[in-house]
Amino acid sequence: GTKRLFLDRYIYSVFFFSLGGRHWVDKEGWVNASLPYCDWSGLNCDANVAGRVNTVQMERNNMTGTVPPELAKVQFLRNVRLGSNPNMTGAFPPAILDQFALRLLNIAFNGFEQPLADLVPTSPERSGLGQFLVEGNRFTGTIPSGFGQITRLSNLELSDNRLTGTIPTELGLMSNLERLAVGGNKLRGTLPTSLFGLRFLEELDVADNLLSGPLPITLENAWQLFSLSLSQNNFTGVNRARQFCDAPESGLEDMFIDCDDFENTDANGFCGDGSEQLLRDCDCVCSELEAQAGGPDGGVAKKGQRRGQAVPGTGNRRQVRGVRRAREKA
Repeated sequence: GTKRLFLDRYIYSVFFFSLGGRHWVDKEGWVNASLPYCDWSGLNCDANVAGRVNTVQMERNNMTGTVPPELAKVQFLRNVRLGSNPNMTGAFPPAILDQFALRLLNIAFNGFEQPLADLVPTSPERSGLGQFLVEGNRFTGTIPSGFGQITRLSNLELSDNRLTGTIPTELGLMSNLERLAVGGNKLRGTLPTSLFGLRFLEELDVADNLLSGPLPITLENAWQLFSLSLSQNNFTGVNRARQFCDAPESGLEDMFIDCDDFENTDANGFCGDGSEQLLRDCDCVCSELEAQAGGPDGGVAKKGQRRGQAVPGTGNRRQVRGVRRAREKA
């Protein structure tokens, strides 16, 4: 009713002033007394219910400050898109994750700093969250096993934070997961075998951590994977990733790996100089090709190239890891 509309208008006004709205790139209509807040740029409302905002979409908008906790009191939010506002700092209000309607949270490439555990919904098994994108912040602590109970999650992006500990086995319970990105942290331990039992997992990025031990034998059954990033870790043992890449059943298109970490492999044997490359479906990055490639990330041997003819590396770890980065789903 009218009371609800008044309250929501107040909340969005607080949101505007808390995040430096006067200096936003796009602030059209905001806090204009003659306009309904559904006409303020970045707020998308439900066409069937007056005044019901379902999406806050304000990426790359020069927002500065801390997200006010009042935002969690707005009902029926489905999509919160606040990514790429690096001066948005402090703690993100955890109560927003308890919104039963929330389907997408994108706060990637901002300056949030708090334990990641704060952002697990109070009742994860009841959450409808499908995409959780928080890479490129300063989240700390371990990856909560509670994510495994959010069974609707299809995209979990935690890369480039300050996370420690191990990758929880419970992540293998996310039956709808398509993309898991945890690269660029300080994660230790082994790669859980449970991840390769996820039937819809297409992209896995664990690059640039402190992971060790052998690659799980279950990797050989993950035919649906098309992008696998394992580089800059301390894996040992049999290079199952190479075997997986070479297998005719494999759908792998991109693989990033440090070839000399494994037994009986070297740069030439993996990205090397034979005609086998023509039969392979995947590219590979080998750190040993660094000198040829002219960049710290090594070279990429493309399908159809002769082995050893590496193209230049990007010189940027995030760009290399993100060659096949998944697009957000509305």
